[in-house]
Amino acid sequence: MTSSRRRSLLSSFLLCTLLALLPLATGCSSEEEPEVPAAGDAAVVERDSTPSGPAISRAGVNPPAGETFTCWILGSGFQSGDKVLVNGTKEIPTTFGHPGLVTFAGGVELLEGRAALTLVVVRPGTELRSNPFDAPIPVAPPRG
Repeated sequence: MTSSRRRSLLSSFLLCTLLALLPLATGCSSEEEPEVPAAGDAAVVERDSTPSGPAISRAGVNPPAGETFTCWILGSGFQSGDKVLVNGTKEIPTTFGHPGLVTFAGGVELLEGRAALTLVVVRPGTELRSNPFDAPIPVAPPRG
């Protein structure tokens, strides 16, 4: 037998051996179905399909000018059309800057008797809400 013929037979033998051993190495034979993890198994990872909503990381209240004040909110996930819920009672439209910035203007009556505004960005038409954030109200200089 020639050496090339021997190499060809040896290669074929090794290939057949590997193909025969592959089901044993993976734990499956031709009659077995691969084991599928059950819903309660730790191997099952389910992905949350809900879209991520807005999140507030910082916010600030600018000093009032006349009967109004402005406020900026930094964070993530903001969209055009989002609103801000101020002190849990007043919903105000925001001005969209980019996904990390929205602003709004409100009446000074929202500031009266408070040290901070509690802000929550809400997405109309959905249940998405940001985390609540307390933005400190700046102390106005005394008028003289």
